[in-house]
Amino acid sequence: ILLQSLVPLLPQTGQQGRAVIESFHNAKEQMKATIFMVTHDSFAASFCDRVILLKDGAIYRQLEKWENRSVFQDQLLDAIKEMSALRALSE
Repeated sequence: ILLQSLVPLLPQTGQQGRAVIESFHNAKEQMKATIFMVTHDSFAASFCDRVILLKDGAIYRQLEKWENRSVFQDQLLDAIKEMSALRALSE
């Protein structure tokens, strides 16, 4: 389980952050394990196979990665923007 509190250890623009995330990904593949990560960081989330977006404590949308990480990150950012726009309309 990776929690939001680990995000400071994973600098999104640095090679160290990428190396840490990739080491978790490699361990997952080798051990055929599941990694459960809680984050607000779309970069970190883009390494996941599936992302569940929460809005006001409820599932807003589930996204699965079918293409490369960069495309998936763009999809995540689009969904987050859409969710933010809906929040602004309801206020």
